[in-house]
Amino acid sequence: MPSSQRIVIDGVEILFGRREVYCSNQAVVLTGLEFNLLWLLMNDFPNIVSR
Repeated sequence: MPSSQRIVIDGVEILFGRREVYCSNQAVVLTGLEFNLLWLLMNDFPNIVSR
């Protein structure tokens, strides 16, 4: 995954290289695991990700 990758879906922005998440332009604090799961789900959107 490139470190400069950015994804925006429905007001949720995730910046992979900086490991930051914004919802409606407000920073969201996530644990490392939460960030990784959100990245996985948003990166494959709109596909369903199996366990």
